[in-house]
Amino acid sequence: MQTPLNRIEREYIIKTFKRDTPPISILCGAELFVLKKEQYRIINETVYFNCIPFLLGKNITVIFTHKQRSFCFYTDTLQKERYLSFSLAQRIYKYDVGTADYNIPFAEIHINTSLKFSAFAAPELPLDHIIPQKEILSDPKRLNETVKKLIFRKNAAKKITASSLLRIIEFEKSAQSFFSAKTNRGMLFLFVDNIRLVTASVQTISRIIKKQQIESIRLHFPKRNITVSPASVEFYLPITQLPEVEIIGYSLTAAEEEDKRFLYENIYRGKYDL
Repeated sequence: MQTPLNRIEREYIIKTFKRDTPPISILCGAELFVLKKEQYRIINETVYFNCIPFLLGKNITVIFTHKQRSFCFYTDTLQKERYLSFSLAQRIYKYDVGTADYNIPFAEIHINTSLKFSAFAAPELPLDHIIPQKEILSDPKRLNETVKKLIFRKNAAKKITASSLLRIIEFEKSAQSFFSAKTNRGMLFLFVDNIRLVTASVQTISRIIKKQQIESIRLHFPKRNITVSPASVEFYLPITQLPEVEIIGYSLTAAEEEDKRFLYENIYRGKYDL
């Protein structure tokens, strides 16, 4: 459970927030928006910015950084003329990495009863947090180029959320270090929500997965296990700077509705009402 900052900590963070006006990331469901410092203004403890219709009347997670430490709070948007606004919440939290045992596999890809592949999580790629990176989100060309590189299977839904795309780009930047230093197991967990799982693996594994029917995918959270059956490969992406590694995206549409709710709320911190 998240613990809010105490009164003195909050006062300090709010004071520096008003003074520095850092870039703000707004998470609303699976959608991410970034406000640069010149795109909003603060009056007392209310933030005003030009109306983004999608955010009107929504509950949002606001994420910002102070001294390389991320903080977040939860609030609602209100409309005033052509502006949207939100209040700086009384409860502000450190945007911390969740707890997980990184020595046991997080995801298991079961091809059949005798063949499975295990993906391990890494602290740098946490199960329940995506830290929005302003240098990526503010570069639509880079986002579009990454989407174009994804090789989708026939009949696969070609919609990909900003959060999963961010994690793919984040991994691409440091693929060499992750596979040389973080794992010798051949497969690494990258991202999961209610729509898909994303892993990275050496091609000796990915070739088998892409050629076979997947019997089930099993996800092991600290306090919950989820089985999705059947599952399928949606897309894959060879890593240019590391030719022996591929990213694979798997569809989780066959998951039970309560499991989808858990997966959605675990990563997006909002109410699942899809």
